[in-house]
Amino acid sequence: MKPTVILARHGETTWNAKSKLQGHSDQPLSAQGQVQAQALAVWLTTHKVTSILTSTLRRAVETADIVRAHLHLPYIALDTLRERNVGRFEGLTSAELLAIRRQSGLRTDDLYQDWHGVEGVEQDADVATRVHTVIDEFLQRASPDDSALLITHAGVIKSYLHTSFAIPVTRPRCFKVYAGSAMTLMFYAGRPQILGLWQNPDALHKAPRCN
Repeated sequence: MKPTVILARHGETTWNAKSKLQGHSDQPLSAQGQVQAQALAVWLTTHKVTSILTSTLRRAVETADIVRAHLHLPYIALDTLRERNVGRFEGLTSAELLAIRRQSGLRTDDLYQDWHGVEGVEQDADVATRVHTVIDEFLQRASPDDSALLITHAGVIKSYLHTSFAIPVTRPRCFKVYAGSAMTLMFYAGRPQILGLWQNPDALHKAPRCN
């Protein structure tokens, strides 16, 4: 047995449904997002979870509240699991973001990825470092059968996976992170391996929103 980490994305918000880039904006779950969080919680009852860590942003905390009610475990809220800070781009719709990226000469094949060199936006390496720190601290103290649930955001999960598997951020759409979905990782010599991906059935009909 080796310790595992489950990376879960929060449920949908109204801004997700409107394709608005959230970043640090503190949006609550929508009614649909609450349903997705419930489905995530039910799925988690079939998996061993020994600790819960969540982003401090409201959409993640509300998801954690629903999960906690099913798993009967407390959670710890961490700023290090917050979504990427997108600065002046926060609140823009996909159409608005596409126009600005075109005007700025930025890539447009994946609007929510590859912010390299964009002033005022937290870079992938910095986002990934935050998550690596949280996971490394868990692994250092974990027993072989421990499993940590991290409730966080699509941009955070994607940055972590791109850096962990040495995939350039310029390679678009490598990972689809649907609202309320989860990925299970096991670690060998500190390196992650993907054990499984659970896509929330309530979110599969929707296009992925990367925030």
